Amino acid sequence: MIMCDAHLEQLREKRRQWIECLDGEDDNSITNQLTKMTWNITAFRVLMENAFDLAPVAEEGGKQLNWLLFGLLQESFLESLLLGLRRLMDPAVLAGPRGVCSLVSLLRDIGNHAHLLTRDAIIQLGPPDGIMKDGNHGDMFLQAWRCIRNRLIDELTRRPHDWIPRELFDRRRETLEKTFKDLEPLINTKIAHAATVESCKSRPRFDYPKILWSHLYDLHGDLCKTAHFLHNLICETGMNSFLPVFQGHEFQYLSRPIVAKKDLQGLADRWAELQAGYESWSNWRPGTSAGQNSV
Repeated sequence: MIMCDAHLEQLREKRRQWIECLDGEDDNSITNQLTKMTWNITAFRVLMENAFDLAPVAEEGGKQLNWLLFGLLQESFLESLLLGLRRLMDPAVLAGPRGVCSLVSLLRDIGNHAHLLTRDAIIQLGPPDGIMKDGNHGDMFLQAWRCIRNRLIDELTRRPHDWIPRELFDRRRETLEKTFKDLEPLINTKIAHAATVESCKSRPRFDYPKILWSHLYDLHGDLCKTAHFLHNLICETGMNSFLPVFQGHEFQYLSRPIVAKKDLQGLADRWAELQAGYESWSNWRPGTSAGQNSV
């Protein structure tokens, strides 16, 4: 069956938009967002979980870890992760001047245009341009490509119509949204908005460690799995992992003390200098120069 030109052109344009959102070079593409998030999660879990277990017990209780450093790492990581998940779950539309690159917006847009994803249209459209530019061309490549595409379509299509059903994308989006629903109040009240005491009364209290070590990592895994699926379906550039390969040694200099004992006084002096600057702000009044940004 030969598809009409309008159908193929519409699918070609939508595929271009989907690939740009999913795997484009922009920092906000889903692949770049997940790559950064996966790197940060891996670094945090290796450093925080293992460092805490390996650190000797302190005489005063707890572990011999500097919480000026590790507290900053934990707090910054949590806020960064929550905001990153919120961005990837943004329900705004994909296209238009206020469009966003999120998995929710991408799944919804693909679902809205799932009627374009027929076997005939996918096969006739051929592989994305980037695949052909990598030296993969010629009849043998195209024959192998069609075989792989047909096998994937066989797994996903609803026969006898032979098109990929919208429900596939809608169900996946709804599953992600259901998981995120448990986290959204935490993100909105703890991170995105500075809720007042009164407004917090109507919201649930949160067990931060439980949420941190369970729901957040589970949602990250679900987002990665979804993105891998869309990579295989839309971009046709399968990825082994969103964790980038580090060019060097991940743990280089980690066994070295961060600051030598002889240099600790310099840190204390800088701390006192910053503290004095902050305290000077307490005397500031509009229209005066007292206590300006002196730190």
